Amino acid sequence: MPIDEGLHKRIEELSLDTPDPVRAERNTLSLFELIPAGPFLPYLADICRLFAASRFLAIYCIANPEELLAALKEIKMPVSRDLLLKRINAEITPDERWDLKDMMKALRGFKKRYLLRITLRDIAGETGILSSMDELTLLAEALISLSLQWSLRINCRRFGEPANAAITVIGLGKLGGAELNYSSDVDLISVYSQGSGQTSGILNPSGVRVNRISKHEFYCRVMELLNRMLSLPTEDGITYRVDLRLRPDRRGS
Repeated sequence: MPIDEGLHKRIEELSLDTPDPVRAERNTLSLFELIPAGPFLPYLADICRLFAASRFLAIYCIANPEELLAALKEIKMPVSRDLLLKRINAEITPDERWDLKDMMKALRGFKKRYLLRITLRDIAGETGILSSMDELTLLAEALISLSLQWSLRINCRRFGEPANAAITVIGLGKLGGAELNYSSDVDLISVYSQGSGQTSGILNPSGVRVNRISKHEFYCRVMELLNRMLSLPTEDGITYRVDLRLRPDRRGS
């Protein structure tokens, strides 16, 4: 749709006050060529700064303007652990028909929505460096926790449950220190209790219990699937690059 000359001039002026005026102006004009500018006018300066700072988020926002508007309206709202837990339960509601592709799409979509909020809060000066890293870390923790829950559920359906055992995923590096930045990998290790024994298996159509595997193999499969959920490239990108090869001497193998 045609852009009003006054709006065009305003966008040009605001873009000059960003790190990349050309990119800011081009992306902001692209947005308003597709949708009415009215609801976004109070946030025009923040949009220009965002679109100058991140090509990735500019593309996402142009394709999903409703998510941009929702994030702008919440720009003063901290991305806290409680908020993420509440939203993840409200926005991601899997059912029995979901497959791995559905789960990966949900994880990547949630990451983009809340990465957008964190970035907007950062460039608008609502947060400092430390609080931005805190919010990025909390987002990663929420998505890793959800991926672990899903991986456990899927593997229990395939192999039955491991009796009296539990697994914990520990974040190291920048994740463990609550110092994630916008492009950080997540460094993970996992520990589980009671390595001896097997899973309960599942009943086949004949009533025979099959698919028993050792607890060690079960938890290896859990972590392999968690890794795929987070880091396998899809049409929606990845959630996080994951390093599971850590050792005490900090070398992979």
